[in-house]
Amino acid sequence: MIPAVLLYVEWSFSVPFINRVFHMDPHFQRIWSMSWYSLRCACANLKVTFTFERVLLHQDVKQCLLPDMPLTNLELTCTNDYVVHRDWVLSPTVRYVEQYFRQTLQELSIDLLNADDDLCEPLLQLIQSCEKLWSLEIRTWMRTAFVDSVCQLKKEGKTILTTFKAVLVTHMDEETRQELEVVRNKHKDMIREGLLNYNFHVEWNPYL
Repeated sequence: MIPAVLLYVEWSFSVPFINRVFHMDPHFQRIWSMSWYSLRCACANLKVTFTFERVLLHQDVKQCLLPDMPLTNLELTCTNDYVVHRDWVLSPTVRYVEQYFRQTLQELSIDLLNADDDLCEPLLQLIQSCEKLWSLEIRTWMRTAFVDSVCQLKKEGKTILTTFKAVLVTHMDEETRQELEVVRNKHKDMIREGLLNYNFHVEWNPYL
C-alpha cells in the first residue's frame, strides 16, 4: 500500500496554512516541487503542516517532503499503538528534515516504537540547527541521557525550544524513572523559571 493525502487549506488573519495528512490507502497524490515553489512565491507567509500516519518508510516520506515547501509542523506517528515497528527507521528522515527545513520547522512530533533506531544524535543535531523550532514532542525508545542533553542545550542558549514533552518507552520502567528524576532535579531551576515547559514520562513495553 502507498500513501494517500488529505489536503486542507486554512486562511487565518491573512496567513495561509496548508495541512496535509498521509495515511495508508491505495491512492497516491502529491504536490510537485514546482507547485510548492509557486505557492511559496505567491504566499510569503505560507505555513505547511504534514502529518504522516503509519507512512514512515523514509522513501515514502522523502518524496512528499520537498525542499521547496515551507514546512513548519511535522508529525510522524504510528497512531499510538504498542507495536514495535523495526522496519520503520526514522533517523534518515530526521537528518533529511534537519538538512532541508532548518529555517522553517517550528514543531516536531514523533510517535513510534523501534528500539533498533537510535534517534538521539539526529534529534540533537536537528534541535541545534532548526533556528525556529520551539516545540518537540516524542514517544519512542530513548535514553534518559537525551532528555538531559536537550535541557543542557536550552540552558546554554543553543536552542529556542520552549516546549519539550517526552514519553520514554522502555522495558526497564523503575530504573528509567529514577534516572529521569535525576535529570529533572539537575535542571529544576530552569524549569521552575519557566524557560522550558517540560513533561517527562516513562512507558513500559516488554517487547522492546
